[in-house]
Amino acid sequence: MKDLIIGMAAGYSDDDLKPFVNSLKRTGYDGNLVLIRQNPYAVHPILSRFDLIPRYIMRGFRYVIACDTSDIVFQSNPMTWLEKNLGKHPLCVVSEETTFARSMGNKKNMQEAFPDFWEEMKDEEVCNAGVIAGTEQWISWICKGIYEMCLTDARVNAAPIKQLTWDEMISDQSALNIIIRKFCPDALIAHAGDNFVHEYSHPGNGENAAILHQYLYNRREEIRQKYLDNSG
Repeated sequence: MKDLIIGMAAGYSDDDLKPFVNSLKRTGYDGNLVLIRQNPYAVHPILSRFDLIPRYIMRGFRYVIACDTSDIVFQSNPMTWLEKNLGKHPLCVVSEETTFARSMGNKKNMQEAFPDFWEEMKDEEVCNAGVIAGTEQWISWICKGIYEMCLTDARVNAAPIKQLTWDEMISDQSALNIIIRKFCPDALIAHAGDNFVHEYSHPGNGENAAILHQYLYNRREEIRQKYLDNSG
């Protein structure tokens, strides 16, 4: 069975996507890759991806990774990590190594978008929505759930979702965390030491992680130069 890596790439140039594509090629990954280049909806592409992604899966894939595209590079084949670690877990998400109560941005987003869930979520660790891995059935399920829950964002009445900016944070990450805790307690939560995904918030430089995420914050030029072409 083939694997699939899929992500929203609307608004990004081919040059923007070179680190993502070239780094993946270097790992020897031989599965399918889908980059969604058009956003047909009136909502922000960060949100619309969660309704679009399920349309490309449920075709007999083994593992699916739904991920960001502009700030991710692959340092080894991520499917090898999933083969060794996913086991019977339906999904794998990545911890930001903090809780909602301790993270100013995530706290604000949860309180404003889904205030009714704040008390039960405030002490839960934050899981990042930029990389979600698992079986195709569960990836389809979680993406649909995130999209539908984001449409109930309490801020919609004050400012249409299509007008929310990145800085205001689309509520996909808050929705992901609520859904995982309430409906998928068997999801595997990967931490920094597990070397699946290295986040900007994690300690160290993530040299052993399969996926390097959020490098734009601190290693943009270094990483882009490394993966500008498909050699190496």
